[in-house]
Amino acid sequence: MKAKDDMLLAEVYYKGTQIEYEKARGELQKTLVEFKKSLNIPLDTKVVLTDVLVNEREIPDLEKGVDSGLKNRLEIKKALGEVGVYDLNFELTKRKYPDNTFQYREAKLLKEKARINYEKTYSEVKSSIRKSYETLKMAGEMLEIAKDMTKGAKESVEIAEYKYKEGFGAPNSFLKKLDLESAAGTIVEVLAAEENLAEVEEKVIEIIYGYNLAKMKYYNDIGKFIY
Repeated sequence: MKAKDDMLLAEVYYKGTQIEYEKARGELQKTLVEFKKSLNIPLDTKVVLTDVLVNEREIPDLEKGVDSGLKNRLEIKKALGEVGVYDLNFELTKRKYPDNTFQYREAKLLKEKARINYEKTYSEVKSSIRKSYETLKMAGEMLEIAKDMTKGAKESVEIAEYKYKEGFGAPNSFLKKLDLESAAGTIVEVLAAEENLAEVEEKVIEIIYGYNLAKMKYYNDIGKFIY
């Protein structure tokens, strides 16, 4: 009866996993359709997903990043271009019109406005780069912590499997946390440990994904493209 009970429970667990897998596949297909629509490509186009970023933590030089952003960001180039245009426009205007004319005052105001806009853009770009850097640094610290997260969960699965094979029914802190002390040494403990491992691995993937997004945004903000 115990063996049959274990088999039925494992079968339910397996079917539940299959359902979650099919749900994930469905979400993937819907996301691919939206992705193709965004790119305006035929919906039957085959898309191969690949990893374009490494999972290793990187600590970039912030000052170099700020310098790069202030040189390469389009907003800075546009604002600086407007300063040059309106500076030249003012120089040409004041040669033709005295300072008490509408044309002179308008050209001067446009020049001052362009200069203020450049200073505002300059400040916003520096701020965005520093914010992206702090986000990347925080995500990198989380990535370092995540490296060892799965190790303990895998060991819990190995211990649960060994206890089940040997019929060793001693409860542990993991089972107490789940309020499953009575399931010690049974297939339930094995399944619980495996489910915990899957959750930990999913969390690690989310951390890696968040780190890669933070890394991509940082390099975009400093005007460098890594993909």
